[in-house]
Amino acid sequence: MSVAAVPPHAARPPDDVPPPRRLPLDERLVAPGVHDAVRSVIARGGPDMVFQPQLSLSRLAVAGYEALARFPLAPHRGPEYWFGLARELGLGADLEACALDQALRQRADRPAGTTIAVNLSPSVLGSDAIERVLPDDLEGVEIEVTEHEHVADVARLRHELQQLRARGARVAIDDVGAGHSGLSRVMDLAPDSLKLDRHLVVGVAGNTAKSALIRAVVDFAEHIGAGVCAEGVEQVADLGALADLGVGFAQGWAVGLPDATFRDADPVAVAAGRRSLAGELAPERRAAPPLAQAIVVVEDVLDRLTAVTDLRGLADLVHACSSILGCDHVALSALGVEGGVDTLTQVVGTADADEEVYPYPIGDYPVTRRCLDLRTVTPVLAHRTGDAAEWRVLAELGYGSALLVPVISRDRPVGLLEVYRRATTSWSRRQIRSARLLASMLGPVLDGLTTR
Repeated sequence: MSVAAVPPHAARPPDDVPPPRRLPLDERLVAPGVHDAVRSVIARGGPDMVFQPQLSLSRLAVAGYEALARFPLAPHRGPEYWFGLARELGLGADLEACALDQALRQRADRPAGTTIAVNLSPSVLGSDAIERVLPDDLEGVEIEVTEHEHVADVARLRHELQQLRARGARVAIDDVGAGHSGLSRVMDLAPDSLKLDRHLVVGVAGNTAKSALIRAVVDFAEHIGAGVCAEGVEQVADLGALADLGVGFAQGWAVGLPDATFRDADPVAVAAGRRSLAGELAPERRAAPPLAQAIVVVEDVLDRLTAVTDLRGLADLVHACSSILGCDHVALSALGVEGGVDTLTQVVGTADADEEVYPYPIGDYPVTRRCLDLRTVTPVLAHRTGDAAEWRVLAELGYGSALLVPVISRDRPVGLLEVYRRATTSWSRRQIRSARLLASMLGPVLDGLTTR
C-alpha cells in the first residue's frame, strides 16, 4: 500500500504545535490582556469550529465528524492553551459551552447517517453553562471525555454521562494511551468508543510494539462492547495497518483535513482501503512470505497451510512458527509403526535437508508416551527428577525446557509438536494455548500427507 504525501496546503493544525513554555498561573493572570482575551472569545460566541471526518475502516465511508475549536484571536495558540487558561480563570465551563453550542448549531448540516463528536472536560459536565446549550435530544452526538484533567469524583462523572446517554448520546474516552486515560477510567466509565492517542498511532505500520498495544486495546474494547477510533493517522500505510489490527475507525491527515464544512474522506485513503479489503477477500489474500520469514500471527499459518503439498513444506512452515509461540525452536514429528512398535519421526524441512533423522520408539520416553495417550499438553524442564529420558535429551540439545503437544486428527494422535526454549522457565498459559491451537491446525494436514 502506497504512502500518501501530506497535501502542500495541509498546514499542521494549531493544536499540534508544541505548546509554549507555561508561565506560573499568577504570572499569566496578570499578563496584559489575557483575561480580556478569554472574555472576548466568549463574548463573540466562542471559537470557530471545524470538522474532521472519521472513516469507517469496514464500510470505507465517513461515519462521523469530530468538532475541533480554532482560535483566530491573539495570542495565537492552540485549543489546549485557551481551554486550559479559561479553566484557570474560572471560565472553563463558559468557554467549553460556547464551543459546544457552535458545534451543535451545525449538526443538522452533516451528512445523513453520520455522528458529530464534541469534546468536554469532566469538570464541566452537569454545569449550568453546559446544560443551557445541550438539547434534550442528543441522538447522533458523541461526547468525548477529554484527558486534560484528573477526575477525583468518578461516581459523579459516571452519573453525568449516564444522564447524557439517557438523552441519546454516545460516550467516548479521548486519548487512550496517554494522560489520565488509563484502563481504570475506561473500566469505570464503560464508554461506547475508545479513541487511541495519536502518539500510539503514528508509525504503527511496521512497528511491532505499537501494533501489540493497539491489538490489546482492540481486544479489550471488544470485551466491553466498545468501538475503537485511531486519531492522528497521517499516512495511508498506517491506515492499512490499523485496519489489519481490527481498529474500526480512523481520523487524521490521511483521512481528511479539518474544515468549516462537512467534507468527505480523502479519495486516496478510501481507494487504498478498498484495495486492501479486496486483497483480504481474494482467494489468496497475499503472496506467501519467504520460508525463512518468521510467522507472527495465526492467520499467516492458515494462509500458508493451504499451499503445503508435502512434508518438507509442512516442516518449513512449523520451523517458522517460533515467533508466535515465544520459543527458540519448534519441530513436528509424525507418529508411525515400525516392527510393531510405535515410533515418532521428525518431519524434516529444507533447512535440515542434509540431516539424517531416524524414528525412535515412544516406549523409551515415558513422558512422551503419556502425552500422546492422554492427549495432554506436557511441559518438560531440564534436570527435573522423574523425567530422565526427556530431560537428558533436552540437555544434549542445549535447551532448558520443552512443551510436548499431541497432534490430533480424526480423533486419534498422528504426531507430536515439540516446542523448545533455552531458558529453564515455566510456560505461560498463553504459550500453551498458542501451541495447542497450532497443533490442531497441523493435525489434518499431517494426517493427509502421511496416509496418501
